[in-house]
Amino acid sequence: LPTSGTISGGNSNNVSVSVNATDLYAGVYNLDFVIQSNDLSLNSTTLPVELTVLGDAILDRAPGCVQLDTLIMGQSYTYSLYVYNSGCDTLISSSLTTTNSDISITTSSLMLLPEDTTYLYYSFSPTTVNSYNDSLIIAYGSNVEYICIKGEGLGAPNAIIDSSLIAVSVLNCGDSVTITRTLQNTGNGDLNYQFGGEEGLGLQNILDTLISSSSILTNNLGNTYSFFDGFTSFYINDGGNDMYDGGNYVRTNLSTTYTTYTNNTLSSNPLIFGANTDYFTFKGNGIWVLAADLNSVNSFEITGNLGADGSGFASASVLNTTVAGKQYVGYVKQVHSAFDPSVNHLVIVENDGASSQTYSTNTNSDEHTVTGLSGVDRIYYILFAGNSGYNYSNADVSGLMNDFLEMIHSGSLPPYINVTPNTGTLAAPGNQSVSFTFNSTGLKAGTYADTILLATNEPDNPSINIPYSFTVNGTSELMTDFNCHQFDSTFIGGLASDSVMLYNPGCDSLVVTSSSSSTGYYSTSPSAFNIPAFDSLKVELRYSPTTTGNHNDTLQLIGNNSDAKICVLGRGRYAPLADMDTSLITVNIASCNDSVIVPITIRNNGQGKLIYDFEGNGNDTLQILAITLGYGTPHYNNAKLAIQNNIGVPYKITEYSGTTASTLTTALQGKDVVWMAPAAAAAYWQYTNLSSAIQSFLNNGNGMIASGTGYYSNLLNTGVFTGLTGSW
Repeated sequence: LPTSGTISGGNSNNVSVSVNATDLYAGVYNLDFVIQSNDLSLNSTTLPVELTVLGDAILDRAPGCVQLDTLIMGQSYTYSLYVYNSGCDTLISSSLTTTNSDISITTSSLMLLPEDTTYLYYSFSPTTVNSYNDSLIIAYGSNVEYICIKGEGLGAPNAIIDSSLIAVSVLNCGDSVTITRTLQNTGNGDLNYQFGGEEGLGLQNILDTLISSSSILTNNLGNTYSFFDGFTSFYINDGGNDMYDGGNYVRTNLSTTYTTYTNNTLSSNPLIFGANTDYFTFKGNGIWVLAADLNSVNSFEITGNLGADGSGFASASVLNTTVAGKQYVGYVKQVHSAFDPSVNHLVIVENDGASSQTYSTNTNSDEHTVTGLSGVDRIYYILFAGNSGYNYSNADVSGLMNDFLEMIHSGSLPPYINVTPNTGTLAAPGNQSVSFTFNSTGLKAGTYADTILLATNEPDNPSINIPYSFTVNGTSELMTDFNCHQFDSTFIGGLASDSVMLYNPGCDSLVVTSSSSSTGYYSTSPSAFNIPAFDSLKVELRYSPTTTGNHNDTLQLIGNNSDAKICVLGRGRYAPLADMDTSLITVNIASCNDSVIVPITIRNNGQGKLIYDFEGNGNDTLQILAITLGYGTPHYNNAKLAIQNNIGVPYKITEYSGTTASTLTTALQGKDVVWMAPAAAAAYWQYTNLSSAIQSFLNNGNGMIASGTGYYSNLLNTGVFTGLTGSW
C-alpha cells in the first residue's frame, strides 16, 4: 500500500505488501505481484512472493466422556464417534488405539482435511465383570488425543434345559397333563428368560410384550437416539435435533388418509388397513413400532420430510430370516451420516415372494413404499434413530429384526399350553423348576405338534427350541335337547317324520353309518351322517309302524360311538280303507229350477275310522290376464273372438298394461292364463322387463295364449319361445 502513485525524479516511495492467510490451509503458496508503470523497462514486471502458512490440525468432538452400554460378557456392539478437524492442516493418523483390549477401534487410519468431518467406529466386547474407565487414543502429528470412554461389563448367564421332545397325551376330552423340567443358569450373570411359542400371535400380545420388553431391542441395537413425539397425532414434527421436518406419515393404498398414532393401545381403522382388522403404534425409548393386520392391502407407504435436508446418504437393503418356522423379509431404508439423527425404517412381512420396495434417494425425503402385499395379512414397521447420523450396518439391522421377531413369538403361547413360571430372572448359579401343562379342553381329537421357544439374554445362545407333541385321545358324544322324542299317532303302513337337532359336544367326530331299533319301526334320514366335534346337525327321525299300539323304543346310531342312542315314542293305529264308485255321475234335470238326488255309497274296508268330507267348487270361470301394451283395437277384438270360439268354459278377461315384473306378478295372482295380446305399438324391451314374471307364472303350471301376427319379437323377448323372427 498504496496500490498506485507518482514518484518525482530522483525520489523513492516505500510500498507495503500485505498477505492475508485467513481461511488458508497450512502449506506454501506462491504469489505474483505485477507492477504497471510508464517506465517501459519496469512496466509489467512480476514481483514473486512465497507465503508459508504454518498451522496445526485440531481434532474436535463433543465434550465429555463417551458412555457405552452395559453389556454382558460375550456381547459385542459397534459404536461411532463424530469427529471434526477445526485446524488448518490436514489431520493424519495411523495410530488409533485404546487403553483396554475389550474396546477396539475398527477405524484403522484417519485423514481429515481442515473443516472436514467423519465417524470413528469402535466396538465394546467385555470379557470380564468390570467397570470400564478407559480411553481412545488418537495420535496425529505431534499431538495425542485421549478420549474418555466408560462402560460396564456384566457376567454372562448360561441357560441349560432339557430341549428334547415333550411327548404327552390324554385319554379323555378335557383332560390335562403336566410335566416338569429344570432350567439351570450355570453362568456368572443373571439369566432373563421367557417361554413362548408361535401360535396365538395376537396384536394385543405383541403390544404387551413391547410395553414390557422393548428396551431389550434398543439395548442390543446400541447407539440409538431417543427421539421425541410419536405417541399421538399422525406424524412426527421434529423428533429433536432436527431429525424430522414433519415426517413418519403412514398410509396404505386403500386411503389417502394417514394413520393416527394410538399411544400404545390397540385400535382399528378399516379405511386404511381393511375390514375386520386391528393395529397399534408403540413408542418406546429410541424406537417406534406399528403393527397391523391387513385385509386387501397392496401397498404400505411411509412419507414426509427429514431434517437431513440433502446432507448425508440414503441407502436401502433387503433382509431375510426364519423365526418359529416362518420366513420373513425385512425392507430397510436408512438416511444417515448427516449431523442430524439417522432415520431408519425396517418393514417386516412374511415372505411370499411377491413383495418389493421403492424409496427416495433424496435425504430430505422420508418416502419408502413396500408393494405386492395382497397376499400378506400382517405387517410390522419399526422406526429407530441413531445418534449423530449413525450408520447402522446390515448386521445391526438384521440383529434387530431377529430380536424383534423372536421377542414377539416368545411372548405368545397357544391357549392349551401353560408354562409356569412363564418369565423371570434366574440368578447365577441357580435352578428353576418349570411346569409345562397341556390342557385338551376345547381341542378336537388329534395330535398337536409345534415348538416352545425359550428366549434368554445369553449372548451365545439367545433362544432354545423345545419341540412338543400333544395327542388328544377323545371320543364323540351325542346330545339332544329332548329326553324322548314323541311321534304323533301314525297309521300302520304310514310314515311320520320330524326334524331334530343332534349335538356332538365330544372332541372326536360322531360318525354314523346306519341305525337300528328293536321294533324296526324307527330310522334316520339320511341313514349315514357325520357330526364334527363340538358341532351339530339337523337330522330327520322317521317312524313307520306295522302293528298297532305303543312303541317305546331306542334308536341306536351305529358308528364309532356305541352310546349314541335316542329314546323314541310312537303309537301305531289301524288305517282306514275307503272304497266308492268313482265312475261318471250322469244327471238329467227335466225342468228349470229343479233338482235331483243321486245316492253315493262310500265304504270303509279298513280297520281304522274313516273320516271323509265332500267338497265342491262352484267357481269354474277361467281367469285370463291380457297384457295389452300398445295393442291394436282390430287385432285385439279379433283375438277375443278367437278365444270365445275356442275355449269351451266360462272365462273372464282382465287387462294389464304395466311395464314392470313386480306389478305383473301381483296382477297374475289368482289367474289361470296369461294372454299376450297383439301389440302393434309396444316396444320390444318392455316384454324383456316382464319376462321373469311370465316365466315364473308358467313354471307354476299356469297357461299362456299368444295371438296376433307380425309381432314375433315381443313373444321372443319373454324368454318363453326360441327361434328366429317369422320362423317359430
